[in-house]
Order: sequence, then C-alpha cells, then structure tokens
Amino acid sequence: MKYILLSLGLSIAAITEFSVTNNDTMFIKIYYKDGTLKERGIKVHRLKQGQWYHYDTNGFPYKIENYRNDRLLRTFEIGESDARNNR
Repeated sequence: MKYILLSLGLSIAAITEFSVTNNDTMFIKIYYKDGTLKERGIKVHRLKQGQWYHYDTNGFPYKIENYRNDRLLRTFEIGESDARNNR
C-alpha cells in the first residue's frame, strides 16, 4: 500500500511517499519540490530506524545517518552537497 502526501510550508513544498507493511514498518521517501529525492529511510512504529540517506538538490548522496528508536546514533558525511547551502 503506497501513500503520497503533499505538505506545504510558507516557502517550500515537499512530497512524501511512504508504504506500510503489516508489521507497522514504513518505507519513507521525501522529495524536494522539483521532484528530486531528498531523503529516504525506514520507520518502525513511527520511529526512525537504521540508515537514513540524504541527497543534495542534484540527487547525489551526501550524508548517511544511523538511528535507533528515533535517536540519532551516528552521522557519516560522504560528499559535498548543494543542499547544505539550500537548507
């Protein structure tokens, strides 16, 4: 089952896509307003789990974050990013 949400802010819009499995696991993808992937990861019982990947505005990965029960454990910077300047 897939859902797509559109959330509007004051100056930015983002599209979030997620799919839910039977055991309350959600696979999350968040996009920039131009449709480029911004981040993706997994939530279990609404808490971030495992690796979350972050992409710059050109679609290149620049950061990986590791989570356990929505708590950030470690961050890996893996490249330079235009998104750092656009946040």
